[in-house]
Amino acid sequence: MDFHDEIVSDGQLDRFGQPVTGNAARSVHRGVELEARIRPVAAFEVEGNLSWSQNRFRDHLVFVDAAGDTIPAGVQLGGNEIAGFPSLVSNLRGTLRGQGATAALAARGVGGFFTTNFENVNERVPGYFVLDAEFAYELPFATLRSARVQLQVRNVLDRLYVLHGEGDQYFPAATRNFFAGVEFGL
Repeated sequence: MDFHDEIVSDGQLDRFGQPVTGNAARSVHRGVELEARIRPVAAFEVEGNLSWSQNRFRDHLVFVDAAGDTIPAGVQLGGNEIAGFPSLVSNLRGTLRGQGATAALAARGVGGFFTTNFENVNERVPGYFVLDAEFAYELPFATLRSARVQLQVRNVLDRLYVLHGEGDQYFPAATRNFFAGVEFGL
C-alpha cells in the first residue's frame, strides 16, 4: 500500500495521555501473509498465520524531535520505520473438540517495533511471545437453544512484557488472567 498523507504517530503523548499524530507525506506498507489450517483428525484442528511486512516512510519531514523539542531546519525521516508497526506477527492455535467440550491452546508472537519514528534503539518495544488457553462445554438444556460455559486463561506462562509504547512511555500487558462466562442462546 502506497499512502499519501498517512496519519501516523509522532511518538508523543498529549497532556491527556493520548497519542499525538501527524501526516506523513508519503509512506509505504508492503509484506506477505501466509495462512494455513489442517485437520489431521475430525476432532483436532491446527490453524495459524504468519505476517511479515516492511512499513517505512518515503517522505516525512518533521520539525519536532522525539523529546518534543523544535528542530528549526527539520529532519527528513524518509527510509525510517514507521512507529508502532511490528514487521513480524505470528499466531498458532490448536483446538480439540468432542462430546460438547472444546479445549484450545493459542500462541502469539509479535516482533519488536519502534515507539517513535526516529529509530532510536532506546525507544523500542521488544518482541514478545504469549500463550493463551480456552476451555468450553456445551450444556444440554431442553428449554434453551444453547448454553455454554467457558474459561479462558490469558498469558498462561505469566510473562511480563510490553504491549505498546509511545515515545518513552510504555504500556505493559496483563500478567496471567482469567475470564469465566456462561452464554445462553434463546
